[in-house]
Amino acid sequence: MKILIACINFFLTMSYANGASIQAVANVRDIENEIISETVLLEDLKSQTHFDGEYFKIVYKDTEEIIAIDPLGIDKTSLRAATAYYHLNLARKYYSELGFEQDEKITIRIGIDKDFSKKNHFLLTPHEKLYNNAHTINSGAGNAATNTPAWGKEIWYRDPKAIKLSEQQLEGFKRHIENMLPTPSSRIDSEVIIYTLINSAISADPEDYIKVSGKGIAQNYLANALIRFIVPELTILISENEFLLDTALIPEVHYHEYSHFMMTDYIPTVENTPLLEGLCDYFATKISRQTTIADSLGEYGQLISKRDSKNKLIYNYQFDLVREETLGPASAYVLSTLSQIENYLLRYESPADVERMIFKLRKVLTINSKIKKDLPTAILKVTHPRYKIGILAILHRSGL
Repeated sequence: MKILIACINFFLTMSYANGASIQAVANVRDIENEIISETVLLEDLKSQTHFDGEYFKIVYKDTEEIIAIDPLGIDKTSLRAATAYYHLNLARKYYSELGFEQDEKITIRIGIDKDFSKKNHFLLTPHEKLYNNAHTINSGAGNAATNTPAWGKEIWYRDPKAIKLSEQQLEGFKRHIENMLPTPSSRIDSEVIIYTLINSAISADPEDYIKVSGKGIAQNYLANALIRFIVPELTILISENEFLLDTALIPEVHYHEYSHFMMTDYIPTVENTPLLEGLCDYFATKISRQTTIADSLGEYGQLISKRDSKNKLIYNYQFDLVREETLGPASAYVLSTLSQIENYLLRYESPADVERMIFKLRKVLTINSKIKKDLPTAILKVTHPRYKIGILAILHRSGL
């Protein structure tokens, strides 16, 4: 098998001025936006056998072992690495076309299960192994006391793991829903919603059932946009009861994480904040040329809510409370608002100029910025004063 792979590599490898370009199997989205595996061209490689390139070095877990290339994608670690390499390079080219160049080589970690430590790079005594997420980290000076060398900026992709949700967790989630409902009669509303969801879970077509009943709930109770997120999420919790996310095999995850990296010239990476997550989601849609995030994940993601930039969502004060259960809806709100502002600006500016304006937000936002308090001011700072009235109208309609 090793001889066969070596022969395939030899015939499929082409050399260019910047380095080797090798064909290998990676995950991409097809014309119907489904994730499929197909052969792609991995460019700017310094090695013909390993994922060591001009801009990215892909290693295994917390080691410095560079992952070997399996052109056929049979080896799952290689498939994840190829998918990451291919899509991160697409993201790099997108920002380069906007005039923003990557100024350092990034280490990409596939399958890492340790937590991050600002002093020691990796948490030395983790409480448990970590799964189901991706994370961009800042560089560090190292720690002589623990023989930890300095490290540069990195992007981490953890392995997927199916996590069962207990009945207690479900009940806790339902209580969060009740607290987040906007009307004084929220307890009655939540009971109707939960009853509807239980019925949808046992119906012949849960998706169709919830679309119809969800519309009825919105009409009957005049609930705000938050319910449109909570209804489908809770439906999945009741019917599936399991969470899994293979971040390295989902194209837009790479665009999102690379956007975090490109913003580190002004905003250090920290725990997720709704404003910054929504900003990175916006650029993920620009790189993918799709309007949705986390759509049609198939076997690579369960219990992940799709975010659609075409939705016109309304602000809820819960969005500025940094909580796990509100992070998705809050990020989706930021994506929605930025997309509406983009559509307005496109009447007068080119797409590239609009995207450059929005990318300037990283210069005026901080890790402590709030949606309600800071997003309107930041938007007005990075756009021309002649657009002020139109932008304020959009912000007003979206609840800010």
